[in-house]
Amino acid sequence: MSIFKTLQDPTKVNLVTSEYDMAKALNNALLEAETKYDTVVIIVDNISFDTTWCNMLLMKHGFNNLSYTRANKYRWGYELDSYTLGSFGFSPEVEWSEYVNAMKLHIDPIFPNIEIIHDHNPENDAMSILVKFIRVVNYNLQKKVE
Repeated sequence: MSIFKTLQDPTKVNLVTSEYDMAKALNNALLEAETKYDTVVIIVDNISFDTTWCNMLLMKHGFNNLSYTRANKYRWGYELDSYTLGSFGFSPEVEWSEYVNAMKLHIDPIFPNIEIIHDHNPENDAMSILVKFIRVVNYNLQKKVE
């Protein structure tokens, strides 16, 4: 969770004064993560919003979009609900209530002591997405063992 500490550190994260500065700051943050870690995975809960504005911002100012690393290597991205639907073997047309019930039965009990707050506060949403992703990966690993 050190990324959350980094995001709150005023020596690392600064308010920007222009759109270009925002794009450059995002690109630099991606470059720093890609330099520090072997793999950087983009995980979102809304593929049509979360990545779209970032991609447009980066590309408008001459940087690679999120589908590519700063070194031009293709990167997978994951939209969490679709990933979870596939884990359950559901089609995209499944009733939302069936999806929610499966989540409550199979996913929520994994690491039950971690509180998830999905209130559209960026920090809480990031934590919510991360915890849900870890739970679904864990669920998939348990299925392989069985």
